[in-house]
Amino acid sequence: RYMEDDQGRFILLNGNYKNMGIITEIGPTITEMLGYSKAEIINRNVSALMPKIFGEVHDKLLSSYLLNTSEKVHDPHKNRIIFPLRKDGYIIPCDVVVYILPTLREGVRLAGFLREVDAKKEDLNENNEETKTPYYLVFNSDTHILQGVTQNCWQAFGISSRLCEGNEGIGDVGIEDLFAEFGRLEMDRLKSEEGVETVLDTSKLSQYHFLSEQISKEELENSQQEGSEEQVTRFREARVMLRMIAEADYFGNRFQVLKFTEVNQEGETQRIKS
Repeated sequence: RYMEDDQGRFILLNGNYKNMGIITEIGPTITEMLGYSKAEIINRNVSALMPKIFGEVHDKLLSSYLLNTSEKVHDPHKNRIIFPLRKDGYIIPCDVVVYILPTLREGVRLAGFLREVDAKKEDLNENNEETKTPYYLVFNSDTHILQGVTQNCWQAFGISSRLCEGNEGIGDVGIEDLFAEFGRLEMDRLKSEEGVETVLDTSKLSQYHFLSEQISKEELENSQQEGSEEQVTRFREARVMLRMIAEADYFGNRFQVLKFTEVNQEGETQRIKS
């Protein structure tokens, strides 16, 4: 019933010990969102669909979750943001609701219902007017190495998923390479609703030749499709409002999630069109 009502936004996992985390069924909306075919996902471990820092410990997380869930009620477990990984390496912030489905024939299964975080709903001002585009970064709290970025980070600032640990074997782009003042920011303000205004500088990322090649390839594809010869300046400085919206320690894998919006968005519409 829930699967039909939620328009294919579900993923079913095996919760049995020997096959923990194996995907047994997935809805068409999820495969489309992540850019996979159903055949590419079924019978794989769900850890393949998440950044490395989560994937390494996800089976342990599932086991711990099942052991600590109350047997008296099976209410949906809400108020959690997860970061599924698209086939092209970019994360998609999603709200998730999880149900436990014990069956006699197949044992324990978990049903997760995913929905992309509604940026427009999240970022309304007092007059219910649309405000600025949100960007998301996930990084390792200990090494400060990038673990995941949303695609709009690449489109607007040149922060590619290929710079994240586990994607290209580089693993040397840290949060201070993007926000030079990060270590000096006040944590209390950073975790507040308002956040902290600081400078994002991605100009140094232009040294990675494969990023220039990635841009050239995309611009060529766009010009062929739309007849456009406009170029997008991604590697640049920008003033942003930065917030830390989540942090956790999963069996020693500690991560933090940053959300930011550009303070001066003049010209952003033109970049998005390009």
